[in-house]
Amino acid sequence: MALLLAVAAIALAPSGAALASGVSGVPDEPDALRVAGPSYAALAADLDGDGQQELVRLTAIGRDTNQLAVDIWHLTGKGVWGSTGPAAPMAVASDKGDMARALVSDTSRLLVWHQGRRERVLAVVNSSTPLGDATPCCLTIWEVDLPSPGESPSLKLLIDTRRGGDAVYAVDMDGDGTDELAARIPAGGSSPAAFSVLHWNGSRFDVVTQPLNAGDGAQPFLLGNSDGRPGDEIGLIGNFGGDGQAGSGPGLILMGEVDRVALAFSWPAGGDMMQVGASSRHGRPVGVIGSGQGTRVMLLRASPPALDLIAPDLSDASVEGVRPTDAAKPFFSSTHPPYAGPWPGSGDAPLAQVYGGMLMRATDDGHPALAAMAVLPGMVPVGELGPAGAWTALAQRTSLPASATDVAAAGGALLANNLLILTIARTHDVLSPETGGGELRPSVEGALVDARTANAAVPGLLTATPAFDALLPAPIDSVAVVVIGSSENSHLLVRNPDRSGSQIAGPPFRIPVDSFAGPGGNQAYNATLYVITPAGRGYTARWHVRLLRAPPKLDGQASFFSLSATATISGKTDPTATVTADGRSVHAGADGRYELNVPAGFVPRDVRVQARDPIGNVATITVTVAAPVDYRRLPWIPIMVVLTVSVGAILFLRAPKLASRPAARLAEEGTFDEIDADQPP
Repeated sequence: MALLLAVAAIALAPSGAALASGVSGVPDEPDALRVAGPSYAALAADLDGDGQQELVRLTAIGRDTNQLAVDIWHLTGKGVWGSTGPAAPMAVASDKGDMARALVSDTSRLLVWHQGRRERVLAVVNSSTPLGDATPCCLTIWEVDLPSPGESPSLKLLIDTRRGGDAVYAVDMDGDGTDELAARIPAGGSSPAAFSVLHWNGSRFDVVTQPLNAGDGAQPFLLGNSDGRPGDEIGLIGNFGGDGQAGSGPGLILMGEVDRVALAFSWPAGGDMMQVGASSRHGRPVGVIGSGQGTRVMLLRASPPALDLIAPDLSDASVEGVRPTDAAKPFFSSTHPPYAGPWPGSGDAPLAQVYGGMLMRATDDGHPALAAMAVLPGMVPVGELGPAGAWTALAQRTSLPASATDVAAAGGALLANNLLILTIARTHDVLSPETGGGELRPSVEGALVDARTANAAVPGLLTATPAFDALLPAPIDSVAVVVIGSSENSHLLVRNPDRSGSQIAGPPFRIPVDSFAGPGGNQAYNATLYVITPAGRGYTARWHVRLLRAPPKLDGQASFFSLSATATISGKTDPTATVTADGRSVHAGADGRYELNVPAGFVPRDVRVQARDPIGNVATITVTVAAPVDYRRLPWIPIMVVLTVSVGAILFLRAPKLASRPAARLAEEGTFDEIDADQPP
């Protein structure tokens, strides 16, 4: 009911496209809250029979906060979420038949066990400490109950299997309306891996165990009704099954991988398994939506991220693509990918699935209705809670992203130290998309916005230090993740932080963005800030950051010729710099080139040119200018050579010719007089 109302509200809301400028802060979610204390498993169930689902979780109690316990949260008469009472401690059986405290380091999970129309919650725990070379023992199963509203949970031991187990599923394998419990027993010592089926006979479990013939590493998964007979099956992926992942459809086994084609197999009653279809596209089956003729298989594609909805026969004619929302796209490359999986409470034939911030509701014609919703980065919906499902519980891991299998009500692998962050938010908020397409443009301190890129998809920042702060309002209990290269730092946004150093007080919140750059000159890097709210909304801020610690590079020269009493100085510097000369300034162009005019005369003079970046780093050079012609830059040596040659040629051409006479003629015409020195003149 809450799902339909929320989707209707979304359909009537304005379809706002992503704003180019984004939003400066994350809108508040005043009703959302974080479930206090550590959480290791969770599911939604109506334990007290009042028609409203409560949140059941595994938590930790004790002096060292290491004892595993069951805790139940409900909506009080005052409209406030809180625990029904003190958590109930769990115990785990040993191979000697006695009981010991269950610890958070032991493997455990919660699951829902169906007895007809009745849902019962089971808490399953297995010791993590092996005895010799044997497998850790023993798989212990408790029923969780809430006798009266407002009381603490009670635990009733259903079975000590006397054997270890690492995965448990609740599935009706014989079609009698009551689930069997199927448990995988890992290999240990001389014992091979085995599979146990626990059948309820009305008062206790009968156990049937047989070895697995799929190798010790075979992993089970819910197969569904693959043979057409009453009851569902458990499938195994082992050394006979390749490395593909599997999903199931009505009467079908589907296998594929994101870089391979998907294959469909049928296993009819009384017949052999056979291939009945193959897709022409690569894709991994991740779920099924709808039923009957409207059944569609969800094939996940990796690059670019997309989802194909395809009929069970995998025919190309039935393919319908689903694209993620703009808010979801940045999270695919993060460690908090958008959620892909069923919307909780969908049942065996899912009426709704989620992918990349898109809610897909099943229809009779096989074309699901689509509506944008919260991205749910690294989060999974645990279930709808409270009156008419008006609230939704979400789970998020503190390290790796949470998976739908972590909180699947039908069971799965038992997990140890699976620390979760649980939040409770209005269902309408979870089913409403991010404002402004999830693009975040917070104000910053310790850095300057590069005006040239202020409106770009990834704005630029200039800073003099390796760190700056992003300032923004955000809902309490949001998670902020800062990513620079391979470095990632997470912070919890709270009102009153503890001393761990991982929490930030606010709002508004001052989130440090630190590149931890070492000493050196200028550097550049990309920084991303993700904000994940308690309601699962995802916002992203991205910057290209330039760390400016050295003066900008600067060169320049004066013009050679000018028609006025000015000279033009031109050159290249940092694109962010402002160039000044003789009291005149100009901003460098996008390529760093600049040009400005300064007074000049026939007598050369020196002009001081200065480039200053926005941080305040300054570079200075000296340029000599002259006008109208900078004769100093003339090629004087060639000019002198040309002049010398020209003068010589002119002198040579203009000089008179000397008349020369033959030597013989000079001899005939010449006379010689003899002078006697003793004779007077």
